[in-house]
Amino acid sequence: GFFAALLAALVSVSVTFFVVRAIGGKALGTIERPFFKKMLARLEARPVTSIAALRLVFWLAPPLNYALALSPVRYSSYLLGSLLGLTPPLLVAALLFDRLF
Repeated sequence: GFFAALLAALVSVSVTFFVVRAIGGKALGTIERPFFKKMLARLEARPVTSIAALRLVFWLAPPLNYALALSPVRYSSYLLGSLLGLTPPLLVAALLFDRLF
């Protein structure tokens, strides 16, 4: 169950990434507000780590998917960060589900 859930989650976030990126491009990369520029600079400096940390907290939240797709982050960093960040919560969920049922 764990590997199927992880694969489905990665397919889901990937489809969202490509659809939103195709429609909106990298719109967040052009924001001029200092607060947002600072956040995006951190994301660009360490994209995999940042995305993994966000995924640990927000899992598959659609607003996170949209924001990351509209940011200047590369897809490979997005996918790897999502893989690393989604693995622990999905593993815990799969183990708990296995114990309960």
